[in-house]
Amino acid sequence: MIFVLLRNIVFASAGRDGNICLWDRRDSGTCKDQSKERTFHHPFRIIRNAHRRTLQKSRRARLLREPQQSVTAVTFLKNTFYLASCGAGDGVIKLWDIRKSPFTPFCTFPYTGSALNKGFTSLAVDSEGSQLLASCTDDVIYQYNTINISRKNVKKYTGHKSEGSFYIKSAFSPDGNYIISGAADHSLYIWEVNSCSELPYCILRGHDEEVSCVAWCPQQIGEASFYNNY
Repeated sequence: MIFVLLRNIVFASAGRDGNICLWDRRDSGTCKDQSKERTFHHPFRIIRNAHRRTLQKSRRARLLREPQQSVTAVTFLKNTFYLASCGAGDGVIKLWDIRKSPFTPFCTFPYTGSALNKGFTSLAVDSEGSQLLASCTDDVIYQYNTINISRKNVKKYTGHKSEGSFYIKSAFSPDGNYIISGAADHSLYIWEVNSCSELPYCILRGHDEEVSCVAWCPQQIGEASFYNNY
């Protein structure tokens, strides 16, 4: 596959300007910054206003200028040219094919909850590349199938509180059987993917403030040998 040749070469970035930039590490085209005497590169493609909210066509909406909507997370699906993105306020997860221009998402996962806080804060893909995890400011983590694509989430995980924070992230375990997330109540929450319950089966406490970042160790470590080193 061509993707194998491009691995570690093409990457994406996103920001508060509402744009997604695609970069190619092999690009030799540079521009000179005369004031600082250094060179810099430009992205080879830009998805502009990727998550701008659609305004209702009211008189008030016409008088107000809608600001750019921040893109809060991007992630490539496993072994594909497909890029997933989410935003701070539009409540939509979008899938893009970076080979096609002009850019139009080929699939969208609309927000299915009822809360006013519907910004997505992070995206994660499982090791098989078939499941996409999206944390939301409505205190719910949504799971979507990226193989048999459906606009409806396949599962929800609840029980933690984000209190509208965009710093709280979630992640799949390396084997895809568990999900972990930070929370605003100084705790970490773990869910079983194959459980019928939406509620966590384990809550961990040890922090004194909001827990934002989480990461699973990719290596299997024997309990005895691990703790004998301490």
